[in-house]
Amino acid sequence: MLAVAGASLADLVKLTTYFTVDITDPAVTRAYWNVREEFLGSHKPASTGLRVQSLIHPELLLEIDAVAVLPGA
Repeated sequence: MLAVAGASLADLVKLTTYFTVDITDPAVTRAYWNVREEFLGSHKPASTGLRVQSLIHPELLLEIDAVAVLPGA
C-alpha cells in the first residue's frame, strides 16, 4: 500500500503493534526486533507496543498499525 501512495518503509513515522502473545518473553521480543530490523534496517519510527486479549482473526499473533508521511506532502 505504501508504494501505491508513492511512499516506502523509510517514510514510516509511527508504528503501533498489538500483540496477543506475552511480550515480556525474551524470545518473543527478540523475534519481533529481528523482523523489524530485517524490514526497516536502521530506520526507527516512533513505536508503541500493546498486549491485547485477541485480534479479529484469532490465529494472528500480532497486528501492526503504521503511519507514513508522504514525500513532498
